[in-house]
Amino acid sequence: MATSGSTNFNLQRDEIIKGAMRDAGVLRRGQTPPADEIQDAAEALNLIIKNWMAPSNRFSTSFKAFALERQSLTLSAKISFSLQESGGDLAVAPPVKIVSVVCRDTNNHDTPMREMTLGYYRALPDKTSTGTPTRWHYERGVASGTLYLNRIPSDTTDTLELLFRRELEDVDAAGDDIDVPKEWLLPLRKRLAISLCPEYGTESKIPTLSAELKLSIEDVDSMDNEHVEAWFEPGRDD
Repeated sequence: MATSGSTNFNLQRDEIIKGAMRDAGVLRRGQTPPADEIQDAAEALNLIIKNWMAPSNRFSTSFKAFALERQSLTLSAKISFSLQESGGDLAVAPPVKIVSVVCRDTNNHDTPMREMTLGYYRALPDKTSTGTPTRWHYERGVASGTLYLNRIPSDTTDTLELLFRRELEDVDAAGDDIDVPKEWLLPLRKRLAISLCPEYGTESKIPTLSAELKLSIEDVDSMDNEHVEAWFEPGRDD
């Protein structure tokens, strides 16, 4: 027996919604929900996707690895840089979280930088000092983000190489694919079904759906974890 040779299976917004409604016991096979119910469920779906991006969310491990992006920021003689889609120092949607920053010189030599707290930055006695930046702090806003350094770069031919977690895309239209790894489609459908149950009076299905959600997450939650050595150097500061 031959296999399909295909790995392009995916689900679009309304397919996830209809599946979740069947799981929640509010839709039978072959039925199509009214447009207003589709819209309400789409709102719930987007809320779940946004919530799962949260750094502390225990269901977001695979999302975090999937949404990593790399960008180069060209330095200029200032201590803070804006990250926004239009008019910023780096034209990107505000990252959810910056994971790491390295300073790269013209010889492609990378120097890792250390994250600092906002309190550390605010306590810097002289924010006009120049040199090679060694620390960074990222502050995320609604429409833009700000990357703070611990000193003004003295060499503006250097770049900052950013590794950050981007925001997942919305699902706005019926035919939109879901911007998550395919292994997360089943947990997402089960989670949406749970959120729909109270609206339709089918709360009795929540315990079963919760158990199914837990199992589906356990199957995929560790797929994209990084496995690296950790080392510590006491007494080091910059």
